[in-house]
Amino acid sequence: MTLTGILKNILLVIVSVMIWNTSISSLQFVGYGIALAGLVYYSLGWEQMVSVTTAFLTWLRAVWDAPGSESTRLPSAVRRGLLTGVVAIVFVVLVGGFMYGGSYSSAAPVGVPAAVA
Repeated sequence: MTLTGILKNILLVIVSVMIWNTSISSLQFVGYGIALAGLVYYSLGWEQMVSVTTAFLTWLRAVWDAPGSESTRLPSAVRRGLLTGVVAIVFVVLVGGFMYGGSYSSAAPVGVPAAVA
């Protein structure tokens, strides 16, 4: 029951950030990441994590190095370019969102009209 509570809390924070643009500090971000990593470690165990990671990396390498077929797959260079582009876009969005911090304006506090502030 405790493990589901940890996951529920992390998901609530994620939903809060996504829906209401709640800002979290970098320390909170690192703390939630550590809590999630501990939850995965406790649930799966070290051996299972190593085997899943190895299988994923093997699959990723096979997809990366697979030769392109004329009829069913994109050429290898196009696939690599698409994968690199997607990773770059995700990275830019995450870094931009982290630097933005979810704050709109510092002109007036939330809930206070601009004329009062």
